[in-house]
Formats: sequence, C-alpha cells, structure tokens
Amino acid sequence: MSTMRKSTALAIQAGKGWYWPTNTRKAHYYLADNRTVCGKGVVLVLPEDLAGFGTYPSPDDCVGCTRRVAAAKSALAVEGGAS
Repeated sequence: MSTMRKSTALAIQAGKGWYWPTNTRKAHYYLADNRTVCGKGVVLVLPEDLAGFGTYPSPDDCVGCTRRVAAAKSALAVEGGAS
C-alpha cells in the first residue's frame, strides 16, 4: 500500500517534467511552481518541452526526484485500481 497522499501524487503528475539545469549535477523533476520534487532546487524559467511524468527514469536523474515520482506513479496506480 502506498503512503503518498493522492493530492501530492496528483501535484507531481501535473508537474512540468525533467530538466537538467546547468548548475546541477543531476536532472530534476520540476513541479508546476518550478520547484524540484526533492526540494533541492528551484529555477525561475523552464523550457516548454520537458520530458514529462510518463518518461522512464535515467541514471542521470536525481535519486530523490526519481523515488518521489515512482511513489506518485504507484499511488495513482493503486488509486486507479481501487475504483
């Protein structure tokens, strides 16, 4: 059973996607308000065409972001299967 709240999972799903800023060592998943899912960064402007929620994680992605995105996917899958 997933411990992530549905509202949190939906916020992650509605995020802008994966982006690799020039000042970081890893790509991060950005929410709609330009904050990272892991809480380690923020950017003021993001490109329009980012790899979204459904993309497969890369070894170059932030581990914290990858874990939270995976938890959101499983929470939404559990919620979808329970209906």
